[in-house]
Amino acid sequence: MAGCSSAYCVMSSHVHMIIARQGKQTLEGVIRDLKKYTSVKITEAIENNSQESRRELLLWLLKRAGSRNVNNKTYQFWPAA
Repeated sequence: MAGCSSAYCVMSSHVHMIIARQGKQTLEGVIRDLKKYTSVKITEAIENNSQESRRELLLWLLKRAGSRNVNNKTYQFWPAA
């Protein structure tokens, strides 16, 4: 994410983030882009990792959450605001 600086700590059930924006991009835009990028990459990692013992359960949970949000095509990773 160009034009941003950040720090983060990933916990088992949540993430702490410190984000500073630079330029004209809004904080909402930075968070939107971060959520989109991370949800795609983490979902891909789950789908492509045959060693993940909870893969089917995780994908089922993400798909079930996605089916409840009309803005999604398949999965919902981050909670709806």
